[in-house]
Amino acid sequence: MYLIINTAYKDKAWVALADVAGVASVVSVVPEGNGHMDPLMGIIRALKENGIVLESLKGIIVNSGPGTFSSLRSGIVVANTLSFSLSIPAVGIPMPDERPVGQTAALGIIELKKNHINTIVVPEYGSEPNISKPKEK
Repeated sequence: MYLIINTAYKDKAWVALADVAGVASVVSVVPEGNGHMDPLMGIIRALKENGIVLESLKGIIVNSGPGTFSSLRSGIVVANTLSFSLSIPAVGIPMPDERPVGQTAALGIIELKKNHINTIVVPEYGSEPNISKPKEK
């Protein structure tokens, strides 16, 4: 089973489980009270609902962007951490809204077969960070 994480935008975040036969489960990830994205709760829920243990995952597919800074980063950090701790490959691919989850899973699985363990996924924000206003001169 493969884990798919999409946290590019906090109001549309989700995690999914899929294999070569198709998508087994999609779980929405709801921001916590402080507005921060925590994909771990969605991952735990998806695994429990499908009777799957974390150690049985074969790879991780994560949305590499574009997306908002904090939301995108939260999913990528979780993907990289799980990849390293479970010694499984992770791959970042863009996940446009119009692409069905099943197609995203199929593309990600193909990419995972090209990838090796301990590859770090880096975010592609799509533009320069807009964290604060420039100082007035």
